[in-house]
Amino acid sequence: MELAHAAARDSRLSVGVGVSADGTLAVHHAQLPADHPALEGDAADGRRAGRVAARVVTGLPLT
Repeated sequence: MELAHAAARDSRLSVGVGVSADGTLAVHHAQLPADHPALEGDAADGRRAGRVAARVVTGLPLT
């Protein structure tokens, strides 16, 4: 998702979260290719997205 990648590029932590109008949620890191987010799902995955974003920021492996 382009929104999450743009947010990651602009973030001091290099991690961005984007939610599209249709409810698709993505967590992205600035160094990942634009078409390969760390997580992509629907808005119901909000808690999981928070955990993934925290792991990406701290450099821990994704589960």
